[in-house]
Amino acid sequence: MNEIIEQRDGKGRFLSGTKPGPGRKLGSRNAIATDFLKAIQADFEEHGLEAVERCRRENAPIYLKIVADLLPKEASDKIAGTDGLFRACESLNQVVQALLSELSLDESLAMCDELKAALLLHASDQARPIG
Repeated sequence: MNEIIEQRDGKGRFLSGTKPGPGRKLGSRNAIATDFLKAIQADFEEHGLEAVERCRRENAPIYLKIVADLLPKEASDKIAGTDGLFRACESLNQVVQALLSELSLDESLAMCDELKAALLLHASDQARPIG
């Protein structure tokens, strides 16, 4: 271990020409991320739709952040470049109007198609047999 430390500068960076250590075990970060996603999935399966509706009603900024994170990259890029476009918005309707004012018609329609597909997939995942 001391040999590795001696091969680094005062800021912990490897010195030029030295070979780095073995690093973390292959897949270790992925295992943590996988476990986290499984926990989120289990929680969502138990509380999903109710939690989403409650978030929308009680904490619109967080709800909108989640929606924005799920949007296609092109729409997210448009939102990220607006520098405070949504700061004055006090309702979901105002946010939608502001977003639509920044997107082209094609971008808006594509976003609606992707959102509709995601909602249908979610609804089919939540469907339970009758009876």
